[in-house]
Amino acid sequence: MSLQKKGRGLLAGIGAAATAVLLALGGGAAAQAAPIIPPSFEHGNLHIHKFEQPAAPGQPADGLPRDTAGLTPIGEVTFTVQRIKHVDLSTNAGWVAAAGISYDAATGTISGEGSDGQPAVIGDVDPANGTQTTDAAGDATFSGLPIGLYLVTETAAPAGVTPSAPFLVTVPLTNPETRTDWMQDVHVYPKNSTSTATKTVDDAAAVKVGDDIAWTIRGDIPKTADPAYDSAAPIGAGNQPFLAPSGYRVSDTLDQRLAYVSAEVTLTEGGGALVPADYTVVVPSAENGNTFSVTFTAAGLAKLGAAAGVAGSQVQVVLTTTVTSLGDGTVGDGVITNRAVVFPNRPSIEGDPGNPPTETPEVESRWGDILIHKVDARNRTVALPGAEFQVFASKEDADRLANPISVNGTTTFTTGDDGTVRISGLRYSDFVDGAQLADDQDPKWRYYWVVETRAPEVDGQRYELLAEPVRVTVDAAQQVISGDVENPAAGETVIENVPHNAGFELPLTGAAGTWMFTIGGLLVLGGGLALALRRRKTGA
Repeated sequence: MSLQKKGRGLLAGIGAAATAVLLALGGGAAAQAAPIIPPSFEHGNLHIHKFEQPAAPGQPADGLPRDTAGLTPIGEVTFTVQRIKHVDLSTNAGWVAAAGISYDAATGTISGEGSDGQPAVIGDVDPANGTQTTDAAGDATFSGLPIGLYLVTETAAPAGVTPSAPFLVTVPLTNPETRTDWMQDVHVYPKNSTSTATKTVDDAAAVKVGDDIAWTIRGDIPKTADPAYDSAAPIGAGNQPFLAPSGYRVSDTLDQRLAYVSAEVTLTEGGGALVPADYTVVVPSAENGNTFSVTFTAAGLAKLGAAAGVAGSQVQVVLTTTVTSLGDGTVGDGVITNRAVVFPNRPSIEGDPGNPPTETPEVESRWGDILIHKVDARNRTVALPGAEFQVFASKEDADRLANPISVNGTTTFTTGDDGTVRISGLRYSDFVDGAQLADDQDPKWRYYWVVETRAPEVDGQRYELLAEPVRVTVDAAQQVISGDVENPAAGETVIENVPHNAGFELPLTGAAGTWMFTIGGLLVLGGGLALALRRRKTGA
């Protein structure tokens, strides 16, 4: 049996469900002393069963096997056991000494005296049997442990798993059902809180570089059971089912094509509204590698602890950015990827390799160009420089020449000597909010509309304006221009211009034409006069 008293052995702030093993075995256990430990009990076995923390704290454990139906096991969690020196549990003095020993998780130190009057000391990890890792069923067994008081520490866990607090346990324990014999096999059920994290992007309203994009990061709040929680009492400031996390941080390193605008930090459910004093924000800069982070203060962590018991509650950070052009005025390959990292506890913040943070899945926002190749309709090998275009986000705007898209301060784009112009920094037509669209029947699909606002003139040959807007899709294919007008690249927009008046000659309006009309008119008049004179003679 364990004589560790409630309130001792683990300091405030250590509240994993595993500590209930000690709490349930404290206090009056000494008054129910079992028969002496048999001489054959030189060794015992510690069975660790690792599960996710359920929504509500479970009942205290007592060393016996428990029904774990409905619980989710956690594998790949590593534990170490270390025997506390100078505590001889084969003697009554040893049990009395064990009751006076406490462990400070913050400093990793133990206090109290052993049964021999010497200070209690944490022993070394037995290289042969001092470390075990849970299997897929969440089980790990330390076999053949000498009788004694042990410190059990979780030293490594998968990403997103908040470690349970260290705890002290005795091997053996008095059988709590019979209270007349000893148990060589001790079962403990430390619960771990698992933390997942997600990230989404909202860029549906964004059209061009400079428009806002919202990235939403959501992270679970660790659920570490508070051993002092009284389920029969009202939940309040002094009575919460879960402890505040030991730390919490959300970090996001932005792509160099993203510029920070603002951040909003909230709880999705419960815990109360967050205020600026609940967290500190580090904005992206060149000095910190363009990394944004929000770290919760003690006040904020307390609110997270209160929210942990509310179903569906998560930390939410909405990060608003804009897309910016690179030095060459383009958006490079146009694929802007982003992921965030959630640190759900202090060990992960401090870089403990055994407690890695949780990374969100990667999300993308895709941006590209419209590539226009302007040629003569009669001879497509003739490039037409000097044609001017504007781009619109809707057919309605294009028809009215209203709200032309401005890219890097420019709304008019002119073809160069080779007849081409690249309009950079437009969001893909077929990729929105981080997902590929099946076809243009999706209401989120965005076409762009190109309007020719000034027709070219090449070597004295004038050309007609386009009679209507040209519909263009911005996608991955638009990023390569072939230069071959007979076999253009899949996404290259070849726009033909016909010569002025469709190539037909208009009547001349110069001097030569005037004399021709004059001579023709005189001939007509002369003919009419001759006919009149002839009729007069006939009548006479």
